[in-house]
Amino acid sequence: MASDVYDTCHVYDTCHTRRVTQTRAAAPAAAEAATEAAACGQVVTGSDDRDLRVWDVGAAAGGSRVLAGHRDKVLCCAVAGGVLVSGADDGAVCMWDLRSCALAAEHRVHPQAVLCAASDARRYVYTGGADHDIARWCTRARACVGVFTGHRGPVLGLALLSVTGSSRFTRLVSCGRDRDLKLWDPRAAAPPPVRSAPARRRRRWPRASRTRSTGRRALSGFAAAQRASALDARAARSRGRRRRAGKRASGGWGSRRLPWVALRAA
Repeated sequence: MASDVYDTCHVYDTCHTRRVTQTRAAAPAAAEAATEAAACGQVVTGSDDRDLRVWDVGAAAGGSRVLAGHRDKVLCCAVAGGVLVSGADDGAVCMWDLRSCALAAEHRVHPQAVLCAASDARRYVYTGGADHDIARWCTRARACVGVFTGHRGPVLGLALLSVTGSSRFTRLVSCGRDRDLKLWDPRAAAPPPVRSAPARRRRRWPRASRTRSTGRRALSGFAAAQRASALDARAARSRGRRRRAGKRASGGWGSRRLPWVALRAA
């Protein structure tokens, strides 16, 4: 299956090298991602219109189901165990049930865009983001179960390799913009980080309570200190006013200078 910039999807028969059908989407958008659900005979595509479409390869032209739920353009998707995992440009990772085409869960482990995805076709899906990290998702638990850190740039591609003579995928290969190719053990993933919302600092306002003896409102905390400092300043001002008034009434500094002035005149 191939898509072009003219919002058209083409289905080809690789055995006879010919095109089987051609389908045009309802909304014009460039397809950004595509994956195959081999067990169901379906192909899933994601595009700039923020929707995913589930195509039945054996159905007639135009037959598709729309999965709407993303708030930004879809950049990657992968299927494992009948669950579709899709990543968007805003960092959101959505998990869909392909049978009911319903949204099962939505997570935001990647703070930036989710650029690539790969799956082992059974249980786990891996997503790489612009935050330089790789996340491991369990389709049964509908959650992120591990994170790989080590790239120094956005992760651009992911692939799963199997040991010779075995059908089990045992190694994860990733490449990034830092021009590094890394080989990972899927079982050695670190626990996912807990990104909680920052706690909001509550402003503590002064509270007033009435005393039992006087019935007046008594302030506590910062308001009490403010009021005490204000009372001290007021008392200092009143003492200064009383002192100046007493000096004026008794003659002030002028009465003490009179003998010296009279002595100099004599």
